[in-house]
Amino acid sequence: MNRQVEIDWGKLGRVTATLLDDKNPELCDLFWNILPFKTFQIHAAVSGYMMYCYTPLNNARHLNKVRYRANYVDQKVGTINASGTGLLTTLYGEVTEDLMNQPIAVVNESDLGILKEVGQKVWNSVYFTKEKIIVEYRKKS
Repeated sequence: MNRQVEIDWGKLGRVTATLLDDKNPELCDLFWNILPFKTFQIHAAVSGYMMYCYTPLNNARHLNKVRYRANYVDQKVGTINASGTGLLTTLYGEVTEDLMNQPIAVVNESDLGILKEVGQKVWNSVYFTKEKIIVEYRKKS
């Protein structure tokens, strides 16, 4: 299918991610159907280079839809996961948290540089500047 999602942080940058319909088709459908939405972008405190945000997707009710899980430490940079707590996590570098999660998308390779820059800016906003960063997820047409 190769459905794509735009992830937009406004002036900080924008990337495109491809849904992992072949790995978690039902979970990807649930995610696709809640688009578009805006939320605050947050950064992980101790697990490494990972951003997260809350979503309208209550994954705990849909855990029976999960077909594929992978450990954060084994996932490649750019992987996006839908957790059972309604969090959407995005890995932009090495992650040390030994935790299984549900991958639903991967940021396109050509956008990984932008993703890493945004990740650093989000880190700075959370721990230094306290600037609120809004992220929007939407279907790419």
